[in-house]
Amino acid sequence: MWDVFYRVNKTKFFKDRHYLDKEWTEFRQGPMKVLEVGCGVGNTALPLLAVNPELKVWACDFSENAVEYMKRSEAFDSDRCVGFVCDLTADSLSAVCGAAAMDACLLIFVLSAISPDLFPHVLQNIAAALRPGGKCMFRDYGLFDMAQLKMAEPKGHKISDNFYVRKDGTRAYYFAEDEVRSLFEQAGFEVEQLETHRRRVRNRKEGYDMHRRWVQGTFVKSAQTVSL
Repeated sequence: MWDVFYRVNKTKFFKDRHYLDKEWTEFRQGPMKVLEVGCGVGNTALPLLAVNPELKVWACDFSENAVEYMKRSEAFDSDRCVGFVCDLTADSLSAVCGAAAMDACLLIFVLSAISPDLFPHVLQNIAAALRPGGKCMFRDYGLFDMAQLKMAEPKGHKISDNFYVRKDGTRAYYFAEDEVRSLFEQAGFEVEQLETHRRRVRNRKEGYDMHRRWVQGTFVKSAQTVSL
């Protein structure tokens, strides 16, 4: 479904994420090898490359169309960014970026699109690519976000507890904070920071407030983590 999504929407759907170096200031300084999983058309990777000229990024997505759009961008630098197609639930990240080679991994609104029973494998896949002490920066939909409440009303959207299918066929899972903590700890990470953000956003065009929730955290790979 995501390949169809990007074929239809191209580069127009998601806005560039210029806030990430403010949320995680580690990206601003010095050489760093960063893995981004679920990169889409480069809305995260490309702004980060502009922030820090010493940054190198390995950016992957399930959608071949998305990766191709990223590579065609004027901001894409093939000397500093490797774009590749990857199914996080089946393909080894380490096979492309190296085992225990990455300093950090970005997991931004990606895990929610995957079936919950595959969450542990995806996090283990990421852990295998991170060096001991490397960090995974996570942000994803929080439990009782407005979008979840809207999808809970009509029939046919709910797949299982907190897991829904949108009209376009893409899926979304909504996380509780304690659940995120448990998932990462079981995958061999230590919690550095974890919190649920709540924000009221005004939809001026439609004239109503949107109550958004997301879970954000920083997780550090333990030296004792066993790789895949």
